[in-house]
Amino acid sequence: MLKFDQNYFFRFLSLHDGCDRCLDIHNGGEYNNMPRMDKRGNYSGQFWRVEEADWPGYFRFSTMFRGERMDLDVYNGGHRNNLLHLVPEANYSGQYWTIEESTKKNFYKLSTMFRGDKLDLELVTEGEYEGMPRLLPESDSEKQHWWLERTDFRAYN
Repeated sequence: MLKFDQNYFFRFLSLHDGCDRCLDIHNGGEYNNMPRMDKRGNYSGQFWRVEEADWPGYFRFSTMFRGERMDLDVYNGGHRNNLLHLVPEANYSGQYWTIEESTKKNFYKLSTMFRGDKLDLELVTEGEYEGMPRLLPESDSEKQHWWLERTDFRAYN
């Protein structure tokens, strides 16, 4: 099983976007608490805690910005189906994430217990949700390869 230092926050970067954009969180408005790629900076929404879940082999993701009890989850149905948002921590399978090594060195594929390993986190690159991640059918697209970069910012314990 992969191990991540739970004492530090991580940045989520896409192979598609390179190192100048990181996964961040919308603050307010129509997309409040939904993740999006944004210019890299020292913003608390770009610092993600990768915490081992109580289910072996799964992780929970939360941000410094919203705190450790607001976890990344998946919309189920409607026009936002398979998009992501932060919601209060609960025992929902959409909040349990797998991190698997990808075919690209130092990159990972991310999927949820809820949707299974046939849907991977992919960066949307056009349309209304451009720049936002969504679970889509597994492929080898560079939009589905994620780098989890450890920061120097210590996570809460």
